[in-house]
Order: sequence, then C-alpha cells, then structure tokens
Amino acid sequence: MSSSTLHGRLSGSAADFIDDAKLHGLLAQPAEPGRVREVIAKSLNKEALTAEETAALLAAEDPGLIAEIFEAARRLKRD
Repeated sequence: MSSSTLHGRLSGSAADFIDDAKLHGLLAQPAEPGRVREVIAKSLNKEALTAEETAALLAAEDPGLIAEIFEAARRLKRD
C-alpha cells in the first residue's frame, strides 16, 4: 500500500517510490518449491534477500514448505 493510499496524500516534499503494481505482481506468482529452498539457503547464509525472493517466501502455501521457512527462521534467530 502506498503512502498516498495510507494517509490520503503525500506531503509536499515526499515521493511515492513504492511500485504497488510490481509488489502485487510478485505476490501473485506461485511459489516454486525449488526456488523457495534456494531463497531459504541464501537467507541461512545471512545474505540480503531481494523483493522477488521475499515474495517467493511469502507466496508459499504448502505446509511442508512453510515449516521449512519457519525452521530456517528459528535457526537464524538462534545463530
């Protein structure tokens, strides 16, 4: 959601830099298990994730895959 939508309008000096359509498009893509596991591995190496990679994690619907994401998150939190 863009700032202009959230607050009704932007302040005079603000710029709406969030591409809402791109974000919605990324989130609409189905999560491919292999890709999600690649992103999990990257995160476990403590590498920054792109918006596309983050969207792949958010799009996961398979319970087993979601469990893998949460296990990786627990490992990252412990380390």
